[in-house]
Amino acid sequence: MRTFFLIGILLSVCLLVHGQELKTKKITGQHFTEIFQVDKQSKQKLGTYLRIQNINKDTMIMGQYLNDSKAGVWTFFDLKDQPYMKYDYSLDSCLWISELVNKPDTFPVRIGNDFKFAKLDRPPLYIGFSKEPEIAFINSIKVPIDVMENGKSLLFIANFVINTAGEIIEVNTNDIQNPQIRSAVEMTFQKNKWKYLPGLLDGKPVDTRLFLVFDIGPIDQEQNIPTKAYVMKINIQYFGVKREVRTVGYSTREVKSIRF
Repeated sequence: MRTFFLIGILLSVCLLVHGQELKTKKITGQHFTEIFQVDKQSKQKLGTYLRIQNINKDTMIMGQYLNDSKAGVWTFFDLKDQPYMKYDYSLDSCLWISELVNKPDTFPVRIGNDFKFAKLDRPPLYIGFSKEPEIAFINSIKVPIDVMENGKSLLFIANFVINTAGEIIEVNTNDIQNPQIRSAVEMTFQKNKWKYLPGLLDGKPVDTRLFLVFDIGPIDQEQNIPTKAYVMKINIQYFGVKREVRTVGYSTREVKSIRF
């Protein structure tokens, strides 16, 4: 962390030498803090950008802005504070991917007019902080009061497609029966313009379907982790009406109840 701040200071000095008058801003949210610089005249982001987790102070994202746009090499980290991906926004090119995530695996891919399972050379990978989409869904959903009052468990599924350009298309939330949760999920998709590296089959990009599983239930719900790379699991557990625990994980109920 100290090294990252020193880099930011050095970059700031370089920009100031070239006549830029910058102001450092710090925005602290519920889960993470953003530190960045803006040009005092144009009010645009310019220079070093850092996103840091509030709980453990681990770095999530480190990069640079130029005229309010991402520029140069950005480094994204996983939940263990390890580099996950390096992406050059000036060249619109991925420079490096961690071996831990860049492994061949089986996904539903579009072959002709249908989706069939195939082993991809490279899975679709989110360009950004690892698990950022899952965290966005977790933060957007509020457990309905009646669910917590009655100790209910809910299990919903949504799915979407990452096309050959790395864009999210064909979002399907029809199986989310609770209107409050369905609305929150749809708003999260609309609000976030997530970009992915598309999955590769035989060296060529393909449309890949991913599933979102929302598992909501009391804190004593049993947990288990299945190995399905194409499933993004959102787990929200509650102690009572006002206390919730939100994690990115998997549950035994998924294994028993879900068929893809």
